[in-house]
Amino acid sequence: MSLGSKTLHLLALAALGLQLTAASAEPPRNVILFVPDGLRALAVTPETAPTMAAIRDQGVNFANPHSLFPTFTMPNSSGMATGHYLGDTGAFSNTIYVGFPTAHAAGSVTPFIESDTVLGDIDDHFSGNFVDEDAILFAARHQGFSTAAIGPDFKSGFVSDAPVSNADVGKTVAQVLGLKIPFHGALMGRMVEEALPGGSTPAVQQFVERANRDANGLATILVGQRVGQTRYFDAAGFSSRTVGVDERKAASR
Repeated sequence: MSLGSKTLHLLALAALGLQLTAASAEPPRNVILFVPDGLRALAVTPETAPTMAAIRDQGVNFANPHSLFPTFTMPNSSGMATGHYLGDTGAFSNTIYVGFPTAHAAGSVTPFIESDTVLGDIDDHFSGNFVDEDAILFAARHQGFSTAAIGPDFKSGFVSDAPVSNADVGKTVAQVLGLKIPFHGALMGRMVEEALPGGSTPAVQQFVERANRDANGLATILVGQRVGQTRYFDAAGFSSRTVGVDERKAASR
């Protein structure tokens, strides 16, 4: 998953996909979570992808999205599925050290995990859930929903400049559905209230953090944004040496 796979965010809450039917008196609603892995936002235009573009333009468009770092598929998938950051899920790459020979990965102890059968092997070894955080669909099934997800109506034709991440998608779906999920870690995304009817756009703070200079006179600079207690990282590196650092630093003033 590249840093430019921003369409993931602007479609994820405008269309949110899974269909959960609740076993309650409330009429079921449909939400679609469509994840185009690696698709850049600029590639979606009325000419190249008219349906996607219409969903984005008529729904909620998050113009300030942030992939989780490292920007691989499985780390970001774990954030979206659970609402937690990678420090809680432990999924930092598309491969993972499991400490035992994985049957469906030719006995590898560092299997490639973009595979249902490989994930099944790993889950079986780690009591059914190797990320140690309950996924939204897991919680939904155990709380009376028949999965494939549900959510409220979202705003129409709304563009949000507030930062969002994949973990925010997971947290928002869980809260909207009223799912009671036991959290083992505290590194969670935020509820994206600005996408919901009546929700207000949150205040966004820019921040710059600098490390002490090293023996060569260089200091690492970290530039990001903050919504409440949730932080989003935009760029990190050395001034005049790392692409994006100086531009982001200037924008934060």
